[in-house]
Amino acid sequence: MYASISDIITAHGEAALLAAMDDNAVVDEPKVSAALEKASAEIDSYIADRYPLPLAEIPVRLRDICVDIAIYNFSQTPDVLTAEIQKRYDDAIKWLDKVAKGHVSLGLSKAPGQKSAKAVVVTSPPRQFTRRKMRGL
Repeated sequence: MYASISDIITAHGEAALLAAMDDNAVVDEPKVSAALEKASAEIDSYIADRYPLPLAEIPVRLRDICVDIAIYNFSQTPDVLTAEIQKRYDDAIKWLDKVAKGHVSLGLSKAPGQKSAKAVVVTSPPRQFTRRKMRGL
């Protein structure tokens, strides 16, 4: 996972976890963990073609994106899902789309042996046997 419950609290305070509270006003940790796992899987679906997974290091921006997507995931009731949560989620998806297209980088160093993608050019010598050369044999 790219983020944890403590990352949510650090970024947005305990109030961000209100939607994930059970009847006893205690944070439903399995619900939050499931939302974080779902957010991490969604992130992986965008970055898998550009970066080898699992990532060796997690950039701060990616952790913040995971937090925003996770909050969106466990805030799916109309009384909890605010315009701000929706906007942060939409912005996160737009940013991930830019990463997937290569317009934005995660800022990670390349893995050993990993090269940038370049076009493959194949060359060969001229044909030895053509219809014209084979005529009459």
